[in-house]
Amino acid sequence: MRKSFAVLAILLTVSLAACGGSDESADDPPAATPDAPAQTEGGPATSEDLDGRIFTATKAREVEITEENPLKVSFEGGKLGVDADCNRIGGNYTLEAGVIQAFLVSTAMRCPPAQAELEVFVSELLRQEAVTTLDGDELTLAGKNGTSLSLTD
Repeated sequence: MRKSFAVLAILLTVSLAACGGSDESADDPPAATPDAPAQTEGGPATSEDLDGRIFTATKAREVEITEENPLKVSFEGGKLGVDADCNRIGGNYTLEAGVIQAFLVSTAMRCPPAQAELEVFVSELLRQEAVTTLDGDELTLAGKNGTSLSLTD
């Protein structure tokens, strides 16, 4: 009887050890090895990722970005600033799980139509809890309503 119990205990221990997982999650990217390079695909941005950086818009789904109609977004210490060469827009922001929400104020100068459209676009995008993706120097903001803005540092 004792032998049967000991064998059963050993089998149970081996079975449980085989079923146990590692500390690595299935969602974690594979670690870099000499045979497998590190994953380069972007992920959700964090406040630490953005702090002290100034991004320049490269394209937007709904408005035109040109040299004559530039847009810069800066991040510093929990605050962001938007410069579209007309009004000054800025305020505090939160960034949790890759979702940014800004609490913005703006000057109210009369701007040329293209700049005014760009300012309204980026302000609405930042206020609607846009999803952020950071891939190296490329920041993408994707709004709930299908809007998007691509920027580079």
